[in-house]
Amino acid sequence: RKEPVQFQLINYSKWGIKYWVESRIEPVFNKDGVLTNFMAIQVEITDKKYTDEMLIRQAAHIQQANQQLVNLSENIPKGAIYQLLIKHSGERIFLFISAGIFNIVGVSAQEIMADANQLYQRQYEPDLMAIRDAEEKALQQKLNFRYEFRMWHRDGRLIWVHASSKPRPVEEGMLFDGFVIDITERKEAEQALFQSKKYFESLVRSQTNYLIRISPDGYFTFANDRFLLKHQLSPHTLLVTSFEKNLYTDDHLKAKQIFASCVNDPGKVFPVTLRSVLAEYD
Repeated sequence: RKEPVQFQLINYSKWGIKYWVESRIEPVFNKDGVLTNFMAIQVEITDKKYTDEMLIRQAAHIQQANQQLVNLSENIPKGAIYQLLIKHSGERIFLFISAGIFNIVGVSAQEIMADANQLYQRQYEPDLMAIRDAEEKALQQKLNFRYEFRMWHRDGRLIWVHASSKPRPVEEGMLFDGFVIDITERKEAEQALFQSKKYFESLVRSQTNYLIRISPDGYFTFANDRFLLKHQLSPHTLLVTSFEKNLYTDDHLKAKQIFASCVNDPGKVFPVTLRSVLAEYD
């Protein structure tokens, strides 16, 4: 389909401990529409999964077991649970929010329960309208509220959070039982992947020198247009052409040594000067 895929799966550590991961795999194509490689990020979401399961188990007893929820919430890294009452008048009151909220926005649970604006005023202004629309839809249709948005940490950092809550009508208005977690690291990873893709595409388009990719067995897997033109190769013939074929004979040994070094020390850069035989000179 030429589009990214995202999925979650369970894995096990070498000690047999189960954990959850969320993966996103994105295909990268050259300007001719040929698949060149895949880019992927993988984020562990075990804590989020456990938080979701905990909220489902405790939803029916949250009012009678506030102290138990407080104790459980202390074990949620970068996360907090809450009870938010939205009155018929529109006033918002946090009946409860766990201490973990301090690790997310730098504001204590006591401050937020005393004044809900201590939290609401930290929402990033460009996201406000979308947040209000999602909240209003949850209120009117009694739907679960789930949204990812940005907030200002007390120390001045702009962070990303995921908030999820389930509404239920009460005499005073609508009560939301929910949780909020810090997803800044995941968002930064997604942005890094997006920027890497943009950089790669820009590099391919604008590169005035040769840009090539070679497989471990010494065959081309990609070359930019300038290289193809200079060596009179098509994208099809490139894939069945060995890198060695385009080298001056006296440089074959040097190239083999460099290839061996790359395989033995992956990730390291090996600058090398090689001579190429152009097709126009045979």
